[in-house]
Amino acid sequence: MDRRYFLLGAAAARKYDRMVQQGSQSRSSTALQEGVRAHKREMLNCEIEEGAASTVLVHLANISYRLGRTIHFDPKTLTCVNDAEANKLATRVCRKPYVVPEKV
Repeated sequence: MDRRYFLLGAAAARKYDRMVQQGSQSRSSTALQEGVRAHKREMLNCEIEEGAASTVLVHLANISYRLGRTIHFDPKTLTCVNDAEANKLATRVCRKPYVVPEKV
């Protein structure tokens, strides 16, 4: 079995294959940019929250892999429960003047 189909699911893997064949690997980011500029939700490939949740899952998998252990994520606070080391990997230090405030 092709590993992409196992990780993504058959429908998502087929969609990805079509996008690659059409030469549009960066189609999602382009659709996001164009949709935001035009203020038209229907131009997006998926809802922003759905895309954000997918991205968070990938980041959590990478953090868990780097730490070599399971982490426990609280979706309400968007932090790893009682795990300062994992939370540190979830953010990075920004150089001035590009600092993101603690509370936005």
